[in-house]
Amino acid sequence: MAAVTYYIVGLVGYASKGLKSAGWALNPDVIVGISIPIVALMVALGIRRIHQGLAPKPGGISSD
Repeated sequence: MAAVTYYIVGLVGYASKGLKSAGWALNPDVIVGISIPIVALMVALGIRRIHQGLAPKPGGISSD
C-alpha cells in the first residue's frame, strides 16, 4: 500500500509542478501534502475491494 501511495503522490507532485510552471498560482508542496491522505484512503479502499473480490463466497465450491 505504501509503495502505490508513494508512486501516485509522486505523480501528483510532478503534475502540480508542471501546472505551476504553466502559470497556475499553486504551491506544489501543499498539493502533495493534501493528496497524501486522500490517495492513501483511495488505495486502501481499492485493496479492500480486491480482497473482498478474491474471498471465497459462502456456499461456493469447497476444496475438500
